[in-house]
Amino acid sequence: MNAVAHSTFAFQEQLPLPIELEKFNQILAFTSPNGHNVRVNAWSSSWYKKLQTRFNEITSLPLGWDGYGGRPVSFTCAAFAAKLLERISIDGISEPALVPGGDGTLQIEWHRNKYDIEIDILGANRVKAMRYDHSTSKEEIIELDVDFTILKNWIADMATVRI
Repeated sequence: MNAVAHSTFAFQEQLPLPIELEKFNQILAFTSPNGHNVRVNAWSSSWYKKLQTRFNEITSLPLGWDGYGGRPVSFTCAAFAAKLLERISIDGISEPALVPGGDGTLQIEWHRNKYDIEIDILGANRVKAMRYDHSTSKEEIIELDVDFTILKNWIADMATVRI
């Protein structure tokens, strides 16, 4: 995907500093007069543009949002998820649902073309993913930390319309 990076405000206002910049290579953190702000490189994919508001919502959830002491999605998970989505996005599939976890994690979900794909972002480079094929009743569960090529392949498979 040919994406052009630009810098934009993203995610939550209340972040502890310093952020480990080497983990997010291209994130710029700075302090504003009213507290902490974070800038991340935002990409030009249609998924990112459509999901930007949702990222802001789920990282700004109040403590206890789920009625059980739930925390907002952590900046680490949101920033990593945004970068991962940019890398695996393809034409032909609409953006996924972003579902917050009560422990500050994030789940990315698609349910299309007889596939269910769920990607649990536990932190930077800490991913568990599941794909269920309704046509064959086959379920795959994987853990990933560096190479996310299989996720791009899963998305490409899902882009193929099946009867």
